[in-house]
Amino acid sequence: MAKSVAEGASNTKSGSGKTTWLALLRIYMGAYFIHTSIDKFTASYLGEFSRLVSRWAHHTNFAWYEGFLNNYVLPHAKFFAYLTAIGEFYVGLSLILGFLSGLAAIFGILLYINYYLGEGSPEEVWRFGMILVNLFVIVVTGAGRVFGLDKFLSKKILFKYIV
Repeated sequence: MAKSVAEGASNTKSGSGKTTWLALLRIYMGAYFIHTSIDKFTASYLGEFSRLVSRWAHHTNFAWYEGFLNNYVLPHAKFFAYLTAIGEFYVGLSLILGFLSGLAAIFGILLYINYYLGEGSPEEVWRFGMILVNLFVIVVTGAGRVFGLDKFLSKKILFKYIV
């Protein structure tokens, strides 16, 4: 498996058959993020967000994270609810289009680390782990260069080292 990822990373500029799986993974993860963001644009989610964060603060296994939730997120719950919904949507859209997909995947990783710190339940470790691994693969292989807009951006000097 490690060899496949390394081969994929070296061939992402060509868009060969060996790297098609990278585009499929990237697009799948983008669709996943858009799907999960849709419910977050509803009034019920925006109202429920502060209760969700409050529950996370009381049940998290990380004391420092409890302080962060209570002192920073809860007082600005509406802002963070919108930020979460919009962030997930744009991560998904960026991954589907292959536009700055490495940067989008890094933001997705940060979102899911945040979700794990909040939920922190052992039952969710596998789900969070698989999402994080998939996003990490997108970052290290430059998956946006395969059937994505990053292929064109990588030719521009400004974006050469970002995508």
